[in-house]
Amino acid sequence: MSDATIIRSNHLLDRTRRVLFEGIDPIRLDTYRRGLAFAFLVYVTYLMFNASEWLTDDGFHLTADTQLLHAARPWPTMPKSLVPWFALALYGSGICLILGKLTRPASWIFLACAIYVQRVDALTAFALNKLTIVGFAILALAPPPRRVRFADGRTVMLQSAWPVRVLQATVLIMYCTSAVCKGVLGDWLRDPNVVWSVVQGVFRTDLSSLLLRMMPKWFFSLLMYFVLAFEFFAPVLLINKRLRPWGIAAGILLHVGLASMMSTVFFFSLQMIMYYILFLPDSTLHQFRSWYTSPTKDATTDLPADNARLRDIKAIATNEATTDAEKVASIRRLLDDLDEGTTQ
Repeated sequence: MSDATIIRSNHLLDRTRRVLFEGIDPIRLDTYRRGLAFAFLVYVTYLMFNASEWLTDDGFHLTADTQLLHAARPWPTMPKSLVPWFALALYGSGICLILGKLTRPASWIFLACAIYVQRVDALTAFALNKLTIVGFAILALAPPPRRVRFADGRTVMLQSAWPVRVLQATVLIMYCTSAVCKGVLGDWLRDPNVVWSVVQGVFRTDLSSLLLRMMPKWFFSLLMYFVLAFEFFAPVLLINKRLRPWGIAAGILLHVGLASMMSTVFFFSLQMIMYYILFLPDSTLHQFRSWYTSPTKDATTDLPADNARLRDIKAIATNEATTDAEKVASIRRLLDDLDEGTTQ
């Protein structure tokens, strides 16, 4: 192996290590945790109106005899007397997560409730619970943010990047898999009227009915091809920094459209929109949070990671003890870290 190949391999490994395990601003993971908990509580509240049918023997549940051959055996339903306690555990942990209090134990309790719901009533749970389980399993295992102190006395809260990267990869893989299932294994590339047919079924909403009366068939074909194209190209749209704003806008538009045209798909769309938090710049999330919180920190302590790096860049640029070449090299390294930390 040539020296050039070894150098390139080491550079690639170093870059991969930084992308996965570098310290980043914890605001994205924290905001995603709050958003995912909120979305799941909205869905659970809808089901709680019929809690006895959902969680007890009053409703229909699959048994070991009626499950698919290789499906996991369903867990037993709970007595009616335990339903209020289950609701207390679920809502209590969810509210703690939304408020950012006791997040570690609350994540494990919330995860346990989601797993139970998935196993006791797989028909009702479907994809919503699976995404919640994946999300909160990663959140529960994620290391807590750590305080890093610089030589000049500044402190910065940093979060290991791997939970954000794994969650980002999860949603991108899900989009690509969905596109393959629709286009290759399904009929979306064979029949231009798939969406037109689907919106006339049990998921039909008032908006769907209005559009079916007013719009031609080809309008629904355009919607179908838009969905298919977005899902297939989602990795490019959401990974590329220049295309990411357009990808986020297209994805949110997609899920708002699904929610407005397909009845209870609203809950799934709300949950999926929360995943876009993971692709937003840290500065945007800090601005959003500043709208409903008053700043109590001193400006020189507990800075967001991106602001701290910008201050480091300024310090390097004004350091007269280094040459211009050294300044350029140091600033370039910090800019690479800033780009990866605020836009990935």
